[in-house]
Amino acid sequence: MKINRIVWQNFKCLPDGEIVANGRNVTISGRNGSGKSSIASILPFVLFGRVDAKSFDAQGLTIGTQTPTATIEFDGITLKRLVTAGNKNRTFIDGKEVTATVFNTKVFNLTGGLGTLLFNPFEFPNYAWKVQRDFLLEHFAPKENFVDVAGLDDELKRLRKDAATIPARIEEINRQLNDLDFSGDAAEIQQRLNALNERFAKLQAESSEEQQKFLTRQIRQLESTRDELRRRYRSTKTHCPTCGAALPKEKIAETLERISVEGKRASAEIERLRNQLETLQSKANFSVERGQELRSVQSGISELNRQLYNFKQAANLRKRLEQLTADDKSLNAKIVELESQIAQAQERRNRQMKASEDSVNAQFKFVKFKLFKTLASGDIRETCEPMIYGVPYSSLSKGEKFKAACDILNAFQTKFNLEMPLMIDDAESYTRNSLVTLPNQIFAFKVTESELDISVDESRAAA
Repeated sequence: MKINRIVWQNFKCLPDGEIVANGRNVTISGRNGSGKSSIASILPFVLFGRVDAKSFDAQGLTIGTQTPTATIEFDGITLKRLVTAGNKNRTFIDGKEVTATVFNTKVFNLTGGLGTLLFNPFEFPNYAWKVQRDFLLEHFAPKENFVDVAGLDDELKRLRKDAATIPARIEEINRQLNDLDFSGDAAEIQQRLNALNERFAKLQAESSEEQQKFLTRQIRQLESTRDELRRRYRSTKTHCPTCGAALPKEKIAETLERISVEGKRASAEIERLRNQLETLQSKANFSVERGQELRSVQSGISELNRQLYNFKQAANLRKRLEQLTADDKSLNAKIVELESQIAQAQERRNRQMKASEDSVNAQFKFVKFKLFKTLASGDIRETCEPMIYGVPYSSLSKGEKFKAACDILNAFQTKFNLEMPLMIDDAESYTRNSLVTLPNQIFAFKVTESELDISVDESRAAA
């Protein structure tokens, strides 16, 4: 696609004017500040509405709000955009005003949805590396689902971390086992404990003192129960707590009767227990020697229970030790298996990355893209860096950068079967040695000491 004519009014600092190119190359030269950049911005303004709508005086001060208008006649279609005083865009196709949606759809189709990418050789190399890489892999490489080695590495780190804690945990359990006193035979200790429990029960039955304590506790519990029944009797509800309606008298009477019966039963039991207590107190038949024996038996029971607890604790610790040993074996087996999977996945990923890189680079003449880099640790990381003869784009001379940019542009034009007019800034900086043959119509912007000058190469049209 080529430009035949550009017309503008009220556009930035430019006087109204036009360029009649008729598909030929155009050179726009002049000193800095003469308006070259303003002319270069006409194309993105018409296509995408990108413009600063304010005009400035010679000192750069705002002097008012413009209503810029520009028209570009391409070979086959004419596009026009103007901005009203109310800062609203009006768009036209072949002289007919259309909605923004219709206009934008037409521009999208003309540019292949690539925006200004094919109008400026330096646009793509100036993208962030991640954007460049995603674009190249999407359009210039076979679709690949790269193996998620990072995810496997994370899992391996987790397993190794878990495995690293096991030796210390095993050592701690062994220390606890060494500290435990569980000598002797557990079955024999249990037999002795059973015998002491029987003796203790017999002594308790014979113990007036213990029975008195027991009866006293029983009496207190029954007195508390009786007091609670009395409280319930006094606070029995006569009305429904939810709706406030009076409860049936027979239901109230039934509740009170049940509480009364329970209270009488409790009082009778209290009386019976008090009689037993008085009888025991009058006999006082439990000797001091028997009390000492009872306390000795209690002490023996406590000691035997402690020994049995140590046996149980030791059994639990051995069980945990057995489980930890099994976990250690299982984790190490998983680690070995995962390391093998990672090695295989890394090998496959390397093949995928090499194939993708080769597929991308096969479509460029001079430029080769480095899409992956190997760190000192051996890990592979994503990157995107265009190079010429192994020299990174960032280290190339200005002329070599232009050569690389044009090579990239040529590959894009071939891939998308699109050819756009090129806006080349600082064109005076490039020698013929740095130029790459481009079929495009070129608008070359050059810095000179003279005023703004626009010249059309009448000798030949763009290829």
